[in-house]
Amino acid sequence: MAQVGSILEQVEATSFMTPVKDMMADAIVHGWEQQLKDIHDKLINSSVHGAVGRAVDRVEHGVGGLMKRMCELGRNLAGSLPSEPDLSMYEVGWLPPVLGGGHVAGVDKHGRVEHAIVSMLEGYAREGAAEAPRIGVYGIGGCGKSTACAEVATCERVRTLFPLGTVWVQLSDTSTSETVATAILALVYRFCGEAATKRCQQLTGRKDFVALAASDFQASLMVDASKWLIIIDDVRYEQVGMLTQLLLVVSRTTPVLFTTRSQIVVALVTGAVRLSISSWPEDDARALLARAIGKRPRAIGKRPTENEPVFSAEEEAAWVRRVLDLTQCHVLSVSIVAALLSARCGMWRPIVAALEHQWTDPSFQRPLTDMNPMRSVRATLDVSRGYLPNDDYRRAFAAVGILPANEQIGLHVLDRLWRPQLGVIGDAAEGACPSRLKRRSDGSDAVHPSTLRLLDALVRAGLLHLEVADGDLAGVVIHPVVCGYAHSLLCEDGVATHHRLVHEYTRECPADDADTHGWLSYHVWAAADDGYWYNNVARHAAASEDVLALASLMTDEWYAARARTGSLVGHQADVALVLASLRAIVDDEDHSAHNSPMLLGAAHWGLAMGLLHYKGYQTAAIQEAAVILLRRGLDEVSQAAAPFLWAEMQNDLGNVYSYRVNGDKAANFQKAVRCYYNALEVRMQDTLAWAETQHCLGMAYADREGGNKAANMEEALAYFRRALDVRTRDAAPLQWADSNLKMGAAYAARVDGGRAANLQEAMACYRRALEVWTRETAPLQWAAAQQNMGRACAERVSGNKAANIEEAVAFYRRALHVRTREAVPLSWALT
Repeated sequence: MAQVGSILEQVEATSFMTPVKDMMADAIVHGWEQQLKDIHDKLINSSVHGAVGRAVDRVEHGVGGLMKRMCELGRNLAGSLPSEPDLSMYEVGWLPPVLGGGHVAGVDKHGRVEHAIVSMLEGYAREGAAEAPRIGVYGIGGCGKSTACAEVATCERVRTLFPLGTVWVQLSDTSTSETVATAILALVYRFCGEAATKRCQQLTGRKDFVALAASDFQASLMVDASKWLIIIDDVRYEQVGMLTQLLLVVSRTTPVLFTTRSQIVVALVTGAVRLSISSWPEDDARALLARAIGKRPRAIGKRPTENEPVFSAEEEAAWVRRVLDLTQCHVLSVSIVAALLSARCGMWRPIVAALEHQWTDPSFQRPLTDMNPMRSVRATLDVSRGYLPNDDYRRAFAAVGILPANEQIGLHVLDRLWRPQLGVIGDAAEGACPSRLKRRSDGSDAVHPSTLRLLDALVRAGLLHLEVADGDLAGVVIHPVVCGYAHSLLCEDGVATHHRLVHEYTRECPADDADTHGWLSYHVWAAADDGYWYNNVARHAAASEDVLALASLMTDEWYAARARTGSLVGHQADVALVLASLRAIVDDEDHSAHNSPMLLGAAHWGLAMGLLHYKGYQTAAIQEAAVILLRRGLDEVSQAAAPFLWAEMQNDLGNVYSYRVNGDKAANFQKAVRCYYNALEVRMQDTLAWAETQHCLGMAYADREGGNKAANMEEALAYFRRALDVRTRDAAPLQWADSNLKMGAAYAARVDGGRAANLQEAMACYRRALEVWTRETAPLQWAAAQQNMGRACAERVSGNKAANIEEAVAFYRRALHVRTREAVPLSWALT
């Protein structure tokens, strides 16, 4: 404008230019480009001379620049003038995503989250409640939350319930307060119309915009708010504030459905109903796989039946079951497999082979190929892992991979597992966290606060789910896909982590009678069962490939511990796992155990005991296999190198010979006694190991078929008494009860002495055993003692015969409370 003023001053020097000056001023004020051009033309066409001519020459050069600047000025002035707001951005978008072919409908299927959501919405509409529900759907990444909500929004039942439509608000990692403001304006546009939207647009710069928009929203409603459905997708923990702002604007009569990875997000929304989603039902996963290979659920021309299987038994075994197990029916994982199958026209063999080799492969360096779907699944979980604060939290998450999935995990287990992280995570005011459990005032263990902080971070990231019971945090649940993903992050540290957890549980247990090599250093039965240890120690021992830990699980002490908790089925599972692990170690000549004769001998001993625990002593084939394995173990281990292990194998070989079916009975008895005396060369007198061999000798003589029966029973009673000199109730209550039970059976079969007195002595032994064996603490042993009491009463010669029989029946009935047909069918039949 300074240049314009200078030109005007020059033009004003002549009276001739006064009208021109006025026209230019008018053009400047109004920004009229055409008028400036007209002025320029008049000046050029003028033929005046002298001063005016010189002025015209100067103006001619100045007006060109003036016109250029005035054009820019005109455009700027036009841009600053009030214009009609553009509301088109609130008309397009904000609609549910379109579902593709990789989705199996679920709104009509019980067990699917889609069905649960629609049922809730229909219940709200039917009851006419004053306030609509807020439904939070939470689950790990890729579990199908968004597609479930998209199906709900577009299904006919929901479109009937909400005829005005669905507003879909999509959040993401880049969502900000501007995203929220835009979403609020879109809601105002639909619910309140253009006028209210224009008013709210003018308020977006104010700090109290949300509150003002909410007030205007409630005052300007032009439609029935209950006829709309709002879905807010993918709310992160850090975006709870955004969710709260959006809910503040929404009418309480409008149902809201939102999705999140973190269950805490749902908990922070007052009154929200929680729905978890983890995977598809197997039948729906099968349906998607069938669709991918172009398979119909029935043969052409055949009438459909309601429960007709999609795949044949052969197909299930060949590949379908394997895919379901690998993916755990995780929606994204199944969809990836289906896409690969479809791309290869149903050729499942290379797909399944690739899955089994690559699904948990930790490598990030290979290029992404169609045959490497793992990285696509990993990517969605990496997003969640990226929400963790630092590497310490990420290492803690990786360690979670060694824990079983779909199971409540006690916090004490996580505390043990995360002890390496506890020393570095914590508030600065607290200092370094001690690597041990805190003690409560009542003496029980309490989880360290740093563990709770780790757990809280993992839950916020959507990697774990919490289980609450009676107002307390009872444990955490890990999705199988997350568990496998976390395990893959451990890589070579996985074996060490399993080993460390076993050590953490057993390091404070007594470890007497240990060889220099540490034989039987894992007294796994001495650790208290905390609801996790007993059910998972075998899995950790197998994963750590620790021969000594595996062999320790084949001891009679571990069997007694499992029986004491009434979990013989669990013990059978332990044995099966140990057998498989030890077989793999023995068969693998490159395994480090083959470099140690003691470890190799222990592996053979564990295999022998595992077979006997798994199949029992009564099968001839199992007995012979056990004899071979124990002899091989003794070939590996010398008495001098590992005396306690050598003595253990001698004692157990004697037990096998005592029960042996094949061969001469007298010869087997002699071999058994010889093995027991070999063990006594090492087992020092008055130790529990020595007492065990004395007990075994008593059983061998009590069951001896040859020789003098009376002498055999007297010899057996003598050995039992020697065992009980060491196996006292205070020192070894369970073994004390066992020796009393066996000695009672010997008294019941005794030849010398009066029959009545022997039976009374037998019943006294059984009663002593029942002082320790209760139905709650040792149900199977308690039932065995009840069985023996019943037999003794039935054979009793003193007292009233009818009363004795009634008492016997009562004992048998008590035994049957534990000896059920389902739990122990053979014992049930015997009783």
